[in-house]
Amino acid sequence: MGIFENAGFEVKKYPYFSKEKFDVDFDAMYDFIATLPSQSIILLHPCCHNPTGADLSPEQWDRLTALLKEKGHIPFLDIAYQGMGKGFDEDAYAIRKMEAEGLSFIVSQSFSKIFSLYGERVGTLSVVCANKEEAKTVHSQLNGTIRKVYSNPPTFGATLIDIVLKDEELTKLWLSELEEMRARIQDMRSSLANEMKSLGIEEKEYSYITKQSGMFSFTNFSKETIIQLRENKGIYMVENGRICIAGLTKKNIPTVAAALKEAILIESSALV
Repeated sequence: MGIFENAGFEVKKYPYFSKEKFDVDFDAMYDFIATLPSQSIILLHPCCHNPTGADLSPEQWDRLTALLKEKGHIPFLDIAYQGMGKGFDEDAYAIRKMEAEGLSFIVSQSFSKIFSLYGERVGTLSVVCANKEEAKTVHSQLNGTIRKVYSNPPTFGATLIDIVLKDEELTKLWLSELEEMRARIQDMRSSLANEMKSLGIEEKEYSYITKQSGMFSFTNFSKETIIQLRENKGIYMVENGRICIAGLTKKNIPTVAAALKEAILIESSALV
């Protein structure tokens, strides 16, 4: 959001995550976007929502796409974890749906995680335009902006990705390794949920873990409880409640589950 604010845009937040349901509050999101002025830019995560891990279903994307088209909004799709959610193709559903419906939109894709090149800051910016003339104008504007901001970016990371994607066998290998990463994250989610179940924790307190997707889950713990977990148990998470599922291992899951149980008890006692 800071990027858009620094660029001079008026930024508003739309409702997305329901802390009561531990899921997307789609109706509230839809109704809010429906009230925005025509040609508003709407920032969206096609998959593996950060920080919540809660994604829209294909049916919800269909409804939202129809609304965006009707209102003339400009979707800005930020996709950093393609292949880490439901699958490489499945995670691109929103992008392909909007293209098929003839929307003009922007896609910002990061390769930091899915190519394990975090330090190289490699990504792409794609702008889907209504026609060739519009595309020429946008391309010219982008070239001018790039020239003023960074002119020529480092090429090392981009060259590595270029080598992989231009080679059929390397591409297959990369996709298979990405699928292994996705499967591991899902396994860690299931293992953590099963461990919490074995500790006698109510299902409603952990069922969100396996419903969410991607590297992160949203715990909804208070800042005070999160600080206690960090200082007393050595369990680290962002103070908004986001926990990194990718940081779990078979070895540390029992420790994490026990700490989460204690956190749940702390939160419950605070409500009494």
